[in-house]
Amino acid sequence: MSKKIDEMLNPKQLDFILNEDSSINLLSGAVRSGKTYISLLKWAIFVGSMPSNAEFLMTGKTITALKRNCLGLLQELVGKNNFTYSTSQKSGLLFGRQIWLEGANDERAESKIRGMTLAGAYVDELTQIPFEFYTMLLSRLSYKGAKLYEA
Repeated sequence: MSKKIDEMLNPKQLDFILNEDSSINLLSGAVRSGKTYISLLKWAIFVGSMPSNAEFLMTGKTITALKRNCLGLLQELVGKNNFTYSTSQKSGLLFGRQIWLEGANDERAESKIRGMTLAGAYVDELTQIPFEFYTMLLSRLSYKGAKLYEA
């Protein structure tokens, strides 16, 4: 017997997944409260709804941390046929859309994304990202309907 979505998610997760979100979506809550899980699910829905030529970014302090915290879980949520990635190539495909993977371990990291036009970005552990990188990232979210997700 399968569970209904409202039986699988806590009330805050259900509210986030069902309701319209903003251009910047920052989740807060206790450790191990399911923020990453629900934000990755919403991220996948968002990316899949965007045009196939749109480009996206997933970032964390390091690509290793991003892989450990997010990439495997995202692949588990949507399936290996829907999300593939290569940390060595710093890229992936989510529902056929280009996902760039970058680490942001110091203020010089902002040069890695300079010039990009992004339809969306996912940030793992925003408090670990340098301010200069974050401000550059916000300026790169210039595609119509672009959104930022962070858990």
